[in-house]
Amino acid sequence: MKEIIESDPLWNKRFWNIQVTDASEHTMQIGVLAPSADSSKSWNLRCNIREKLIAYLKQEHPQCLPKLRAELGSPPASKEGNCAQLAPTSPPRDAGPTGAVG
Repeated sequence: MKEIIESDPLWNKRFWNIQVTDASEHTMQIGVLAPSADSSKSWNLRCNIREKLIAYLKQEHPQCLPKLRAELGSPPASKEGNCAQLAPTSPPRDAGPTGAVG
């Protein structure tokens, strides 16, 4: 973090600080305070720090970045093009053993 902040020309060179602001069994959130000359430069400095930190983690510690696992596929086709066709096809709750509502 020191190299990232101190090499950025937008940092005003007064001070910087890093803190763990939240932690759980799976994640850790950190906050970085690094002032700049004005709010516009502060926004750009914040973006620079974030991008460089992510690039560092991606290169040096890729196992520490979150991984999203999802199953990709097409939803079932429906004649009307709405979700009504996706409703369960089991008998109504008050149906008897044959599925007939009594």
